[in-house]
Amino acid sequence: MSQIHPLTAADFDTSSSEPSSPESLASASGIAPVWLVRWLRMRGSVDRRLRAALKLNGLKVHYQPIVDSQTARIVGAEALMRWQQVDGSHVAPNTFIPVAEDIGVIRHITEIAIRAISQDFAIWLKQAPEFTLSLNVLADDLTDPFFHECLKSAIEDNGINPAQIAFELTERRKISRLKGGRATNSLSSRGYKIYLDDFGTGYSNIDYFGRLTLDKIKLDRTFIMSIGRDERRSSLIPLMVEMAKRYGIGIIAEGVETAEQAEFLRALGVDQMQGWHFGRAMTAQALLEHLRSDCVESV
Repeated sequence: MSQIHPLTAADFDTSSSEPSSPESLASASGIAPVWLVRWLRMRGSVDRRLRAALKLNGLKVHYQPIVDSQTARIVGAEALMRWQQVDGSHVAPNTFIPVAEDIGVIRHITEIAIRAISQDFAIWLKQAPEFTLSLNVLADDLTDPFFHECLKSAIEDNGINPAQIAFELTERRKISRLKGGRATNSLSSRGYKIYLDDFGTGYSNIDYFGRLTLDKIKLDRTFIMSIGRDERRSSLIPLMVEMAKRYGIGIIAEGVETAEQAEFLRALGVDQMQGWHFGRAMTAQALLEHLRSDCVESV
């Protein structure tokens, strides 16, 4: 998954003895700076509107194509949550996802994504056994019984092959060695795929190689953006690709926006690519039309 940035709980180090959030900062100092007052008001507004949107089914799932690097054919897609408000404006995922985590509704958003995948693509997945759909999950999801119940009822009970569903783990919250290993092993034993998202940006990315069952890594878009612009940063890409290959792990490059970037990654042997160069996130209907069109052209 991979759209992150404005102030979120992740921007405050919870391991520190210092106040770990804007709220605790205000409490500790007794004085709230103007920016903090504005942030808290915005946060409270998003909280209320998000709860209302969930009740009114206001969150929808769109899908961004993932293509084979050599053929540029669509071989999968990532499920991305979209929130369009009544006035037509959109709330960015990097704004509402951290809020959803903090107020305890992220599990319901994950459920929306899982059930949407089943409803939108059950037939296609059975017709195209090599096609894979991925979605972002948190470390907490992996050990949540509710998450596994959703998988069983929406995926397995509907006859969808778990091997066509991938879960992208994010480092927003660190994955514990013991629980993370058990959870990913359990999912893998049932056939599900495990991807490590935003690879290269987290302090423990490399550690995950040795202790989690991984099928693919997703090279973070910040590295892809450096191609042709920042030689020092882009020089790290071949090293990450080589590392993944040594472990027998597949590679997806996300955030590919230009032909130059695509060619650079193709030459390195990156397996798959995702980004605006190949297609933006779209509705399930739009993606299915693309897929059917590809099938007709290949006949």
